[in-house]
Amino acid sequence: MAMGLAHKHTLTDRGAFAVMIGANVGTTLTAWLVAYKIVGLGPVFVTLGGLWSLAGPRPWRPYGKVLFYFGLVFLALDLISQALAPLANSPALADWHELLSSPVLALLFAALLTALVQSSSVVTGLAVLSVQQSLIAPEVAVWLIAGANIGTTSTALLASAALDTLSRKLALLNTSFNILGVLLFATLLQPVIGVILTLDIAADQQVALVHTLFNLTAAIVALIILPHTWPVLSRWLNRGL
Repeated sequence: MAMGLAHKHTLTDRGAFAVMIGANVGTTLTAWLVAYKIVGLGPVFVTLGGLWSLAGPRPWRPYGKVLFYFGLVFLALDLISQALAPLANSPALADWHELLSSPVLALLFAALLTALVQSSSVVTGLAVLSVQQSLIAPEVAVWLIAGANIGTTSTALLASAALDTLSRKLALLNTSFNILGVLLFATLLQPVIGVILTLDIAADQQVALVHTLFNLTAAIVALIILPHTWPVLSRWLNRGL
């Protein structure tokens, strides 16, 4: 959406990039909603949204669709949670857990899965649900979430293919930002993440807290350095236009 607005000159290139940064922080809400088991309210949101979009005041009906699709995401996650429950006693689970215990493999697996389903929220929710079901350890889940942050850039890259050069460069800039965020996650943030994973709270809440810390820290760092780097980035974005 940000790239589309930039393509139509409704939003500046700097504004579009700032929206992309903000979207990374906003998506952390999914992990908290799943951790606190709000996904069980999916059918309620679907019903209310459907009724609102059909019978609500006409100017407000589009907002009912937003509520409907919001509920649909959590209804799907709730169904996934129920389907995952029997896997907890599966002998094959140990093989998968051993495979994903490698941070690099967990990262790549989540990145590919996110690119396939085109939703980091789904993969993040799936990681938290897997921790709730004791299918994977929190130490594995946090790397899945980091991989989802890379995989979600595929949405912008695919969308930009049909837009102008500026949009494609913004998509590349978004990808670079997320990759740098994961590098920050894998290096400087590791001691803090280690502390969070030892806190006396539920394992799924540990994962949600790591997810929030990761994206919030990356956003703060980006906003701090953006005023100093934007002149160079702006020249690159607008070169050849």
